[in-house]
Amino acid sequence: MYQTEDLQNYERAQIASENGERVKAFKYYLKAAEAGIVPAMTACGNMYLDGDGVKKDIQKALEWFQRAAEFNNVTAINNIGYIYETQENYKESLKWYKRAAEMNDVVAMMNLAGLYFMGWGTRKNEKLGQQWIDKAESFTDLKSLKELAHYYSELEDTEKAIEFYEKAADLDDSDSMNELGDIYMDIDDADKAEYWYYKAAKLGNVDAMTSLGIIFIFDYEDFEKAYYWLEKAIDGGNTYALKMMGDLYNKFEQYPKALRWYRKAAQAGEWDAFEDIHKVKKLLQIFKPNYKLRLRSLT
Repeated sequence: MYQTEDLQNYERAQIASENGERVKAFKYYLKAAEAGIVPAMTACGNMYLDGDGVKKDIQKALEWFQRAAEFNNVTAINNIGYIYETQENYKESLKWYKRAAEMNDVVAMMNLAGLYFMGWGTRKNEKLGQQWIDKAESFTDLKSLKELAHYYSELEDTEKAIEFYEKAADLDDSDSMNELGDIYMDIDDADKAEYWYYKAAKLGNVDAMTSLGIIFIFDYEDFEKAYYWLEKAIDGGNTYALKMMGDLYNKFEQYPKALRWYRKAAQAGEWDAFEDIHKVKKLLQIFKPNYKLRLRSLT
């Protein structure tokens, strides 16, 4: 039975992670993991694997995944397979992927299929590989659909990524709608991007609100609509929207207001805004040489 303090450490880690406080998140995940909380073990493994909030250490990542795997944590089991695959130990990788796949983990199924297609760690078997892909793609729950969409996105298979994000979006998942907006922006289709961002924004997705603001700044040059969506995103707590509000005023050559928004963004931790502050100051010197910088400088 977990102690209250152990569960609180896990919750503190999640909050810190959501706030982008990676070092702090790792600190609390480690405390929770050492107390035996299995999801925290997997989180520690992921952070060691990526060098996220802690120095990258593949061996420590593997150790934490193995501890979590003892409790049948399917994410940890799949990740062990991934580590062995990167080390070209394909027989071990196959074993771990297969274990996770048999626990109905769709990512493991796709990874396992890849080994069969390539003939790594086993005899090449495209038929069996396709069977695992077909099984993975047969799942219709939201989590599986999003994992498949992300998997194909990582492979840069845009068509398949769109297919599964759309299926997830049909379940009213605003994050998937937002991802679809990002994909269409990447392929320079602003109209479809706007469509999906709008659907996500109407469901309260603040990232989509910010993206709508960006579209209306740079693609449509519509000040009022850009301001509307950025203001909503800011009210929803999106700090990047503060910087984009600065970009909006900068775009329309309202430099004093741009400077104020860039400063707010910098105060909120958007470090790119510091460079914007310098740029706007130079513009003010050129276009408004008598303008006095009354606001306290952050630099």
